[in-house]
Order: sequence, then C-alpha cells, then structure tokens
Amino acid sequence: MHQHTPGPWKSQPCYDDSTGTDQVWSPHRKLSIARVYSVDPYEDGWDVEMAERAECIANARLITAAPELLDALTMALPYFVQFVEMAEHDDS
Repeated sequence: MHQHTPGPWKSQPCYDDSTGTDQVWSPHRKLSIARVYSVDPYEDGWDVEMAERAECIANARLITAAPELLDALTMALPYFVQFVEMAEHDDS
C-alpha cells in the first residue's frame, strides 16, 4: 500500500486569485494536497456563482477528510471481512 501525506489536512479559500478556488494542504509538511475549483467560473448570475462556491467548499471539505476516512475504513475492514465470511458460510 502506498503511503499518503498524514492528516489532519486543512482547507482554506485561495486569496491569490479570483477563481473561487479552495486549497487543501498539510500543515505538518506545509504541502499543498489539492486545489479545488468551482464547476464553471465563467457562468453568469449570483445564484449560480453561490451554488458553485458552496459545491467547491463541500468538495474541499471532503478531500480534507480523506485521512480520517481512510483510518475509519481501515478500522472497519476486519468487520466487513468477517461479515462476508459469515455470509458465505451461511450460503453453503
């Protein structure tokens, strides 16, 4: 299994441009993990822009949660394996 940049990760708006992007980064390594862009920055209209901004923030938060999600899935894996083995045993 490949190693990933350990969490926690943080997200914040990028203020260095006007694209409405969010940056996901590792404060421990001071390393950029991802830059999340709005769906269509060229679309006109305040409602569309606010919806795209909300989606951008939600996507950045999901990416930020990746280390914790990986930990939770790793802890749950033995239970899933046991469940599948019990189900296979019941089928035979």
